[in-house]
Amino acid sequence: MEIVFTNTLSGRKEPLVPREPRRVRLYWCGVTVYSRSHAGHARALVTADVLCRYLRARGLEVTFVRNFTDIDDKIIRRANEEGITAAALAEREIRAFQQDVAWLGCLPPTHEPRATEHIPAMLALIEHLVAAGFAYAVPDGSVYFRVRRFPAYGKLSHRRLDDMEAGEEIDPAKEDPHDFALWKGAKPGEPWWPSPWGRGRPGWHIECSAMATAYLGQPFEIHGGGSDLVFPHHENEIAQSEAAAGVPFADLWVHNGMITTGAEKMSKSLGNILSIAEVAEHAPAEVLRLLFLGTHYRTPLDFSSARLEESGRALGRLYEALARADEIAGGPPPAVPVDGALAGPPSPFLAEFSAAMDDDLNAARIGRRGPPSAASSPPSPPPQGSSPRRRPRSSRAHGAAARSAPGSAWRRSRRRSPHATTRACARTSARRMRFASSCASRASCSRTPRPARCGKRVSSPAPYR
Repeated sequence: MEIVFTNTLSGRKEPLVPREPRRVRLYWCGVTVYSRSHAGHARALVTADVLCRYLRARGLEVTFVRNFTDIDDKIIRRANEEGITAAALAEREIRAFQQDVAWLGCLPPTHEPRATEHIPAMLALIEHLVAAGFAYAVPDGSVYFRVRRFPAYGKLSHRRLDDMEAGEEIDPAKEDPHDFALWKGAKPGEPWWPSPWGRGRPGWHIECSAMATAYLGQPFEIHGGGSDLVFPHHENEIAQSEAAAGVPFADLWVHNGMITTGAEKMSKSLGNILSIAEVAEHAPAEVLRLLFLGTHYRTPLDFSSARLEESGRALGRLYEALARADEIAGGPPPAVPVDGALAGPPSPFLAEFSAAMDDDLNAARIGRRGPPSAASSPPSPPPQGSSPRRRPRSSRAHGAAARSAPGSAWRRSRRRSPHATTRACARTSARRMRFASSCASRASCSRTPRPARCGKRVSSPAPYR
């Protein structure tokens, strides 16, 4: 079965078609390093990590690039507030980010470029756009992209230009309010680099275009990031990159849904964030990863302490089932390297796992039986006179009523029983739980040491080549 993703550009599911045999190139937009990363960033990081691990498990060679924006208006403003240089602030936050990513269990990317290390490539791209008539300089040394010279502008966000808001920069020297900055003329007290138009620094959007093409070429297979980047960031990347090269920038555009708190997006600018470091004080990383994987990556996820606690209980149940299965089997199975783990003939459970992941990375469907509607409906009551062995397990989602139901008491009694019902429960749970946890963890998720109740460790896959 082919691997398909929902392409934001077309709005449809489209197959992943490597432009070189068995090789996939992925660019995932990183963070602007002016403060600690939050749970919304964590979801994007885990989504990219699961994507890359799964492609590697299917036998593909993945070149994964994730950037740092280490020069930006927000960085300059925050550095001035703290009385330090923008470079010192960026360096401090990059170290903190790397600690957060390591805690999440994400493998390091193949390349992790910084914007300030690629100024010459950005200047070359801007000069090419100016020479081709797609960009123009203004008296203060800034350079803007002529949006109306690119007829396809708006194709990613599916908007008409006349319906869009004006660009971020308010500058009376712009030819059109929608034009966006490729290069910003230097202001007093700001970092600057020399350019043909005078001292200045790069605009936000030009950074990713220059770094992506430097490491992956153009076009490449997958460009991704959070859905909040579709407009204007990714829309502007497409415009400047395709105007310069005359070919598509990327084949597939993959975007994860936002983390929300109530009705609002979790955002630094809104002040409603929960940093990754704060989450780490309350739960292990695997609990957060399981919470993310339980909802399709494109669907918005409402984040709360209650959902995090429920994810922790679910993870505990998974490990309990694995521990019972390992006891029955006489020990845990050997660790499976991620590269090529799913390249051979699959078992029935691995075939089900691959079918779900091939279908737009649908980790939330793994382990379910039947269509989604059936999987989400309450279990039917057991027939009269049936054996407890055949009684379905009640869902904790039904709240206090389910916890006080006979099925819940039956579960508790069966866990206490040392006889055949315990072994049957272990075998049944192990088949499903091993599939959802072992397969997803080895092929898609980071596998960190098991909790103390199991006393076993699983090796982590090698980093990206």
